[in-house]
Amino acid sequence: VKIHGGNISTVNTNADYTRNANDYINLGNSYFKKNEYDRAIGEYDKALEINPTSAIAYYNRGIAHFQEKHYEQAREDIEKAQNFGYQVHPTFLKNIYKASGKRKETAKTNLSE
Repeated sequence: VKIHGGNISTVNTNADYTRNANDYINLGNSYFKKNEYDRAIGEYDKALEINPTSAIAYYNRGIAHFQEKHYEQAREDIEKAQNFGYQVHPTFLKNIYKASGKRKETAKTNLSE
């Protein structure tokens, strides 16, 4: 599973706050690559304070939570990313639901299974 950079356009954003949110996303990505997941989560939190509709920030934070074994938080963030238009790979989505103990039928998903 890959994290994504903040330079990808997101749904429902405006250029001024997206640029600032992207700075935090990129900083979070730097921490993520160093396996400093708690610090990465903190940076993604800051990005979401600026841009609460950033699918990328939710997705990346979800991945960081998953790495930290915070499975319920990971599932919630991945679902929010989907709600804002992010396409999550079906295999990873299945792993999230399995790890969090939730069945995918009980959660909102973009899957057509």
